[in-house]
Amino acid sequence: MNNRVILIFLMLWMPFLSYSYGLGFYDSTHPIAARTSYNVLGKKECRFKDRFILSFSMSVETPLEIGYVCRIKSSASGSGSIYNLFFDLRGDDYLFRFNEEGKSVLASLPRGKQKLLRDHWFDVVVDINLRSKEISLDIDGERKTFKAKSLPDVFEPEIVFGKSDYLLDVPSMSIDNVRISGDHSHIFPLNESEGNSVADSDGERIGFVENPVWLINSANRWQKEFSMSSPKRIARTYDPVARRFFSSPPTVSIFSTRVRRSCVRRC
Repeated sequence: MNNRVILIFLMLWMPFLSYSYGLGFYDSTHPIAARTSYNVLGKKECRFKDRFILSFSMSVETPLEIGYVCRIKSSASGSGSIYNLFFDLRGDDYLFRFNEEGKSVLASLPRGKQKLLRDHWFDVVVDINLRSKEISLDIDGERKTFKAKSLPDVFEPEIVFGKSDYLLDVPSMSIDNVRISGDHSHIFPLNESEGNSVADSDGERIGFVENPVWLINSANRWQKEFSMSSPKRIARTYDPVARRFFSSPPTVSIFSTRVRRSCVRRC
C-alpha cells in the first residue's frame, strides 16, 4: 500500500514543477478543428519601418516532434512574402528551419534534443532588419543571420502560432513570454487561465487563441495522473530528461509526465 501512495504523490507533484504560465498546444494527434491556433496581434495594426523582433520561450514536448511553430506575414500593400518557422527531429537533433513560404529554406539551425528536453524551456528570437534586408534566427543562444531580399520596406506583421490557414501540422509544444519589439513594443505574459482572448502586459486584450491549453491550470491544481499496485516489492526509476517513471518487475510500467500516458511491457 505504501508503494502505491508514494507513486501517486510523485505523479501529482510533477506538473507543479514542470509548468507555470504559458500556452500549450493541441497538436496534430488531435482533429484539425481541435488544434491550437494563436493569433498574437489579432486585428491590431502595427507598422514597422526599421526593425521587427519577435521573441518567445518555447518548450518541445513528445510524442509529436515535428510541425510549424509560427507563421509571419506582412499585410502591408505590395508585400507578398510569408515566412514560417518549422522544426522536426533529425537523429539526435531538432532541426529548426526558417522558410520563405513556397520558395526556399532561408536558414537551418540544429539544436541538441537532449539539452532542450532537459532544460525544458529555451528562447527563440526572430530579428528582422528591414533596412539591411536581413533576418537573424536565434535558437537557444545559437544565432544565424541571412539575407532576405524579399523583405518589404514597411512590415505590418500578422503572427500566428500553431495552425494557420493550410499549415495544419502542429507540434507538441508550449510557448511563454511572447514579445514584440522594434518600432512598437508589446509583451504577452500568457498568464490567462481561461477564455480565448489574450492580453498584453498592460491589460489590453489584443490577441486571440483557438483551443488553448492554459498551463497555469496545471500548475495550480493537483490531479491524479496514474496509479499502480503490486503484490511484490517493486523498483522505481525516473528519467529526468525524458521525464518518465519506470517501475518493475514483474512487468515494466512506464509513465510519461510529458504526454500523460502509460504503457506496460513484459520483463
